[in-house]
Amino acid sequence: MSSIGNRIKGITVAINGDTTKLQTALKQVNGNIRNTQSQLKDVERLLRLDPTNTDLLAQKQKLLKQAVSDTKDKLDTLKKASEEAAKTKDKYDAWKAKYDPIKKKIEETTDKLKKLKEKSAEMEKTGKVDTTAYQTLQREIEETSADLTTLRQDAKNVTDEFGHPISPQQYDALQREIIETERDLESLQTQARQTSTAIDCIAATGEKMKTVGANMKTAGQKMLPVVTAVGTAAVKTSADFESSMSKVAAISGATGDDLEALTAKAREMGSKTKFSASEAASALEYMSMAGWSPQQMLEGLDGIMNLAAASLPTRLPPLGLKQRIVLTLPTYLLRLLLTQIPMSA
Repeated sequence: MSSIGNRIKGITVAINGDTTKLQTALKQVNGNIRNTQSQLKDVERLLRLDPTNTDLLAQKQKLLKQAVSDTKDKLDTLKKASEEAAKTKDKYDAWKAKYDPIKKKIEETTDKLKKLKEKSAEMEKTGKVDTTAYQTLQREIEETSADLTTLRQDAKNVTDEFGHPISPQQYDALQREIIETERDLESLQTQARQTSTAIDCIAATGEKMKTVGANMKTAGQKMLPVVTAVGTAAVKTSADFESSMSKVAAISGATGDDLEALTAKAREMGSKTKFSASEAASALEYMSMAGWSPQQMLEGLDGIMNLAAASLPTRLPPLGLKQRIVLTLPTYLLRLLLTQIPMSA
């Protein structure tokens, strides 16, 4: 989010007929946005520990929806302010020529009145209230106060004549604030879509698992024990693959073509390396947890898998087939990711 307090500081415009400082008009909505962003950060921290937790994803989706709504309100206010500013910005120089001399006199008169009052207070403190000098001082205070009132009215008259024109610099700053808020809104909307897709993917995987389980129950009654065992292993492998890819989507935000490309890449690695497609999908899952983008994962998966394959024989004692099945890639790969490969790769 932008530093709106500094960027539009001092801009006064008429919004919905009410003349006010733009900062004041946006105070509530900015407070709402900051509060929602704080809650989102908390949920994001928890999701990093449990990226497929549907309750947390649902909370994130709800918060993103609120953030989108608040940001739209902010953008609407900024655009209304911009419309009003556009009507008066060309009058800024003429307004400034009239207003600045009055402003200077107001500042001088205010300073004079302050000093007169300080002098009056000092005389009262020393008990000189009955002197001619004190009476003269009081008349001067009254006259200066009247002058200040007149000057303030003159300033108001100038403002009424020209409106509240803003400087070219302030107008440009307002336009930048609008552009940045539009980008914030687009980013939030993208996050909301990605979160919705992640929830849908996880739900779809759950339904597929239920279907697989039901089909296996029926099929198991008809198959020979050996065939059933083979079928169960195949189904589990497929389910593991889909589960890992769903997690990749949830963590990285990959959707559409990106997710399809990652899925195809995982299957490709399963066909041309010593590891399975499910293990390749798990590798993608840990890469996304390490902060890799979909494109970085596509470009880096070959190297990661080759590194893991090359490292296994030298880093581990001789293992039997059963031990190698137990020691799957994901745990070992995570160790590689955290110790050998830069998180920003």
